[in-house]
Parts: sequence; C-alpha cells; structure tokens
Amino acid sequence: MHSIDELRVHQLLAAVPHRVRRRFAETYVAELCERPDWPVLRQTITVWTEHGFNLVKTAAALNIHRNTLVYRLDKIARREGDRADGDADRLALYLACVADHLDG
Repeated sequence: MHSIDELRVHQLLAAVPHRVRRRFAETYVAELCERPDWPVLRQTITVWTEHGFNLVKTAAALNIHRNTLVYRLDKIARREGDRADGDADRLALYLACVADHLDG
C-alpha cells in the first residue's frame, strides 16, 4: 500500500504524452538503458533520490551493503559524468528513471 503523496510524480509523468516522456527519458538514460543491469541501476537511482541521497538509508531500503551502493553509484557516475553532479541534474535523472519505469 502506498500513500497518494508517494505517487504524485508518477501521476504527473503518466499525464505526459508517451513520446514526449520517452524522449525525455532517452535524453538522460539512453546509455544506461543499454546495460544489462539497467533495471537494478534504475532502482538504485530512484531509491537513492527518494531517500534524500543518503547512503545509509538507501542501502537499507535496497537491502544491500553500503559498499555495494557506492559501487553502483560510481558505475552510474562514470556513465553520466557531469549530468549527475547538480541537484537539477539529479532530479532530471530521477524523473527519467521514473518515466522509463512507466514505459517499461
């Protein structure tokens, strides 16, 4: 069961036409989508953002060791480069992940 507040972003993105949402997602995660571990990386980005970029809380929510989380985030950072540095970039990456999940 989820609170409606937890689903507002999903609701907003679902209201965007599919092709626009897809184009937005591809702008931010096209290279990551090609990886075989993309579903895990997408979940990592989503949970990391939803837990305020806190490593301990994110690792606990994903039920993984903190070092595993750091490894995944490093893998994402290597692919995304400067795109994952600022808050606006992190938010766009998160929204792209949610959009991709809606279309997946």
